[in-house]
Amino acid sequence: MTRAGWLALSTIIVIYVAVSSYAALTLPLPGTADAPDHLDYIYQVSIGQLPATEGHLLFPERGGRQFASAHPPVYYALMALIAGGHLPDDLPSAVALIRSVNIAFGTVTLLLIARFGWMVGGRSRAMLSVGTTAIAAVSFTMIRFGAEIYNDMFLTLVTTAALLMTAEVILRRPTWMLAIGLFFTAALGMGTKATFVITLAVCGGAIGLHSLITWRSMRTRERLPRMALTIAPTVVGTPPTPGSI
Repeated sequence: MTRAGWLALSTIIVIYVAVSSYAALTLPLPGTADAPDHLDYIYQVSIGQLPATEGHLLFPERGGRQFASAHPPVYYALMALIAGGHLPDDLPSAVALIRSVNIAFGTVTLLLIARFGWMVGGRSRAMLSVGTTAIAAVSFTMIRFGAEIYNDMFLTLVTTAALLMTAEVILRRPTWMLAIGLFFTAALGMGTKATFVITLAVCGGAIGLHSLITWRSMRTRERLPRMALTIAPTVVGTPPTPGSI
């Protein structure tokens, strides 16, 4: 990429971080919509338990259903390691830390999107890399999820990584490192939100279909990693239980 391309990409990243940080600083505490449910989940994981479907241990006055309790615990365990020590006494610091990490997740996601645009763009790869990154950076959901306490930003990062690795397999060649990376990414995704099963279906289906088309022309050493990459989504992506999405 040219110097102008790197400058454009860097400018997009800086703008995203600035706007998301402003949103994070101006959103109320402990958060909007069901963000307190996610924060309560983080607190409960930090003290060694999972939340029940009803009630909020961190916010006893907040009755009713604990909407975040249906999600798997990977994101909340990670946030508990980072910010759990500030809960329940120092709520502002915990919220600031979690929102900052989510913005970092969003930044890495944009870099992966830029990489994807560069990979598939051909002669226009610099333009596509910068353009796709810009579109993603100014989307409301990227800014909103980055500035608040939701697991969606981490899920977006993992989903983008899985799709990028799938593109690497199809456009270049499969390797055992890619197979291991995609399996690990799939485990993170399913451990974050059950809707990641859709991404697994897309990745596994794309690799499987491409393998069928190119099987005869493949080298023997490429076949085993490709088989592993096709089977991995089936192994990792167990069907979600009712109400777990």
